[in-house]
Amino acid sequence: MLVFYFVFSYGFRLGGPGFVPFLLCGLVPWKWFQGSVQAAASTFRANVGMISQVDIPKQILVATTLLVAFLKFLVVLGLFIAYLLITDISISSTWFYLLPMLISLFLLIAGLSSVVALVTPFVQEFKLLVDNGLMMLFFMSGIFFDITERDPAMQDLLLLNPVARWIVNFRGLVLEGQIPSWSDMAIIAAVGLVTLVIGLTLTTKFDRTIAKVAL
Repeated sequence: MLVFYFVFSYGFRLGGPGFVPFLLCGLVPWKWFQGSVQAAASTFRANVGMISQVDIPKQILVATTLLVAFLKFLVVLGLFIAYLLITDISISSTWFYLLPMLISLFLLIAGLSSVVALVTPFVQEFKLLVDNGLMMLFFMSGIFFDITERDPAMQDLLLLNPVARWIVNFRGLVLEGQIPSWSDMAIIAAVGLVTLVIGLTLTTKFDRTIAKVAL
């Protein structure tokens, strides 16, 4: 956070009053999303010794990876909230809406992670594609800039990214006390549920094959 703050504040002169909370509202959920998906991409290869000897449901490994990433995120989220309180940003009653927001993002993370975890053992180059795709999304998710200040056509394009859509609502909730858009949360949750069903179904179908191709 400090590196990005100095680069964008003093290097590109994009900082200003409230820039640090603005930046953290993007970085905190993004690191959860990125860390979960990247960890999921390596799940089966990292545990190939175990899954090649013990027949366990492969979904358990993905679920464990997601749980660890979520617990780390909760620690960071707690530190972020503590920072906000120190900087006189008060917690309003609208913050209760953070729970359904977190559920929607968790569904998205779980869905994408289940698909990524499945495909990676079969296509070795897929992890490289995931890493580069995440880097592209990193700069297109509105972490360093306000998507709502762009022209409508650009907004529509950028908000095709569900993570960017979530960050916009998260900023509105935390910094301005706005109630999140339920249509946005529904879209994010729907994408997560669809990809999760696909990922779990295919993982079950290829359960015994995964250990062989992950070697």
